[in-house]
Amino acid sequence: MRGSSLRIGGKLLLLPAVALAALAVFGFVAVAEIRSTMLQEDKAKVKALVETAVTIVQDLEARAAKGEMPLEQAQAQAKGALRAIRFEGSEYFFAYTRDGVVVAHGAKPELEGKDLRDLKGPNGQFMIRDLLAAAGRGGDFVEFLWAKAGSDVPVPKIGYAKFTNGWNWMLGTGIYVDNVQAAFRERALEAGATVLALGFVAFGAAVLLGRSIARPITRLAGIMHQVADGDLSAAVPDAARRDEVGEMARAVDVFKERARENAELHAEQERLKAAAEAERKATLARLADAFETSVRHVVDTVASAAAEMQASAGTLSSTAEATSRQAVVVAGAAEQASSSVNTVAGAAEELSASIRSIGQQVEQSTRITATAVAEARQTNELMAGLAEAAHQVGDVVKLISDIASQTNLLALNATIEAARAGEAGKGFAVVANEVKHLANQTAQATGDIQTKIGDIQTTTDRAVTAIRAVGETISGVDRIATSIAGAIEQQGAATRDIATNVQQAAGGTRAVSDTIVGVNQAASETGAAASQMLGAAGSLSQEAERLRGEVLAFLERIRAA
Repeated sequence: MRGSSLRIGGKLLLLPAVALAALAVFGFVAVAEIRSTMLQEDKAKVKALVETAVTIVQDLEARAAKGEMPLEQAQAQAKGALRAIRFEGSEYFFAYTRDGVVVAHGAKPELEGKDLRDLKGPNGQFMIRDLLAAAGRGGDFVEFLWAKAGSDVPVPKIGYAKFTNGWNWMLGTGIYVDNVQAAFRERALEAGATVLALGFVAFGAAVLLGRSIARPITRLAGIMHQVADGDLSAAVPDAARRDEVGEMARAVDVFKERARENAELHAEQERLKAAAEAERKATLARLADAFETSVRHVVDTVASAAAEMQASAGTLSSTAEATSRQAVVVAGAAEQASSSVNTVAGAAEELSASIRSIGQQVEQSTRITATAVAEARQTNELMAGLAEAAHQVGDVVKLISDIASQTNLLALNATIEAARAGEAGKGFAVVANEVKHLANQTAQATGDIQTKIGDIQTTTDRAVTAIRAVGETISGVDRIATSIAGAIEQQGAATRDIATNVQQAAGGTRAVSDTIVGVNQAASETGAAASQMLGAAGSLSQEAERLRGEVLAFLERIRAA
């Protein structure tokens, strides 16, 4: 419901309603904060107890590690301590290995040695797994449901678990938090009852206050309706009050007095209105006489101007018709010029296409020539390498020839020594003769090879010279092809400029044609406008005569009024 349509009593009731709503929200937040504080206190208590148990076990771990007592004795003492610790009456401690095997259990020692990793709570939660995971995080809390001793009803419980450093036992305990829920419900009920009690008191006060304010205002509204209907004799109540209602009553009284004065003023205005009406009629009569004198002159002037405009419109129509005929002639000439320009543009486009084709062919020739230059240069390098190899082979052959000469000389010396040896050196002399014979053959073959190598070197030098000349010739062809490509590119650019200029000329010609068409159309429109002006001038003359009659009739009515 909108505030403008809500009565004062309803608006006053909104104030306690809003206040109570805010109070209820504040109470709920406060109760929730109390519940959170109680949970945090229980968590802190459980954590401190587990930390204490971890300290006890780790002290025994340290003593066993130092050799102060056997490991079995230390673990037995740790299990006994964990079984013996109690808090909150019946709460106990437990210890598990990382694999979920019970090491010590303060409530049920018979569970020790069993694997309880798959133990589930009433809601299907794997509690031992969650506790092992919490201990693996360096110590953390786990919420689960578990029945109290002597009861089968599961209630909320908070557990805390942490691993020891040496034996990796998971130590933990838990505390039931159903007392927190009960305290939360009790505080919530108390807050609700308080809000309801305050609500009854606030709404009662608002109803009484609304009546004390609304009734005088209702009375004032009735008086204002009477005054609005013209009844100025009604007395205004509550004018003697010292509060806002009294101020409103006194304002209504002033309003009533102003209404009485306005009635008297209205009567005086009616009298003045009658006198002004008589004066108005006399003034209208004088104005009618003056208006007739001036308007008659204006009407005569309009009629004369209409006749002159009719003559000018006839002349304008003739001129527009002549302009239209000339525009048709100019349009034909512009169309012919446009056709010629389009023909030139087409030829320029074909020429540009031919030049582009020639340029592409010259570019391809340039690439082929550059390839030939590179291949000739490579061949020249290969032939130079061949000549160098031939020279090296010649050096090797010369070396072989020298070796053959030395071998021949050695064979000769061996023959001489074999002759001196007499009968004992005959076999050696035969071998020396064979070596000499082979040395002679080697020298003869080496000489033939040296001759052939000389021929190869001569031929190779000539081939190198010829290939170098071919490379220089191809390089010259490449330079000429490059020059031709540059000239073709310049020619293509010039041809494109010609085509562009021709296209611009064609566009200008088309613009001239369009303009001539516009001129022709404008001339036609001018002729039509001149015809309309001619008709309008005739109509204006007729209207001027009718205006003269209407003015006379109007003046007669003014005088009659």
